Amino acid sequence: MVLGFNVLVTLAFVLVGRPFFEIVFGHEFGGSYGPLLVLLVGQMVNSAAGSVGYLLNMTGHERDTAMGMGVAVVLNLMLNLALVPLLGIMGAAIATAASMALWNALLWWRVWQRLGINSLAFTAKT
Repeated sequence: MVLGFNVLVTLAFVLVGRPFFEIVFGHEFGGSYGPLLVLLVGQMVNSAAGSVGYLLNMTGHERDTAMGMGVAVVLNLMLNLALVPLLGIMGAAIATAASMALWNALLWWRVWQRLGINSLAFTAKT
């Protein structure tokens, strides 16, 4: 359900996001449209992974959550240092979306290993 809602919001912003921003916030905010779309894609990955952090934390695997977050923070820092000077706010959005996607992928893998649960929004039935 969360992923479905996220997809709808993302599609709405793809279709009318730039005019919406310019009407509501002014022409100056039109430049935030691209980075917003990148962040929304990162959020869709987050939604698709499911509640991986909660699953690990509630089952006594807080260290896995912390380790995944630590790796994502380091990646975010490195990508921001590399991309922001080149791409500005778009680089920051890419760094944030990529690190969020990595964090969710790492935690999904740990949930699968530790708990045998596939928390992805779409799973293949076998």
